[in-house]
Parts: sequence; C-alpha cells; structure tokens
Amino acid sequence: MLMDAPSAIAVNHADAEGGGLQVSPAKADIGTSGLSFSPAFALNEATNGGAIAIYYNTGERPLVRLYTKDPLKPVRLQSNTQATWAAVSISIWKTTICAMAA
Repeated sequence: MLMDAPSAIAVNHADAEGGGLQVSPAKADIGTSGLSFSPAFALNEATNGGAIAIYYNTGERPLVRLYTKDPLKPVRLQSNTQATWAAVSISIWKTTICAMAA
C-alpha cells in the first residue's frame, strides 16, 4: 500500500519487470499524489513495465488500484521508461487495473 502523501517511487531500475513496482500475484492500493515536485511514479526503468509491471501466472490474479485522496492532485506516472512495449509505462498481463478519482 502506498496511501499517504507525500510518497513517491522514483529513480529505480530493474533488469526484468517493474522498475518502480512489480505486482504478481498480489494486491496494490496506490492512493498518493506523489511529492509536491514529483509524481507518484517517476524516472523508473525496466525491460517491461517501467513504472509498474502487473502480471498473472497462476493462483490469485493481481489487482492494482490507483486513486487519489485529493481530486485536484491525481495519481501521476511520468518519465518512466521500458525497453519493450515502449508506448506504455504499465505492463499488464492477464490481470486488472482500476484507476479512479475521489
């Protein structure tokens, strides 16, 4: 759980999945707007899922919930990079992600 502001996951590197966070199988509740100067996920890098890698192999399916406690400060993902699937900073495989506003 990453639910209290100010919180951020930034400047991490993974040679495989999930530069910032890897979820498999688990549940992750992310309810922070990040730091005043930084998004919740920033400058993370990985082969797949620069910010967040979410994937399912067997057992319970992973679930990631992104939400904000302050509607004027949404959860942000910025400047995360990955070597494959470069158009997205979240890699999803057979799982669920839910983003909502307060």
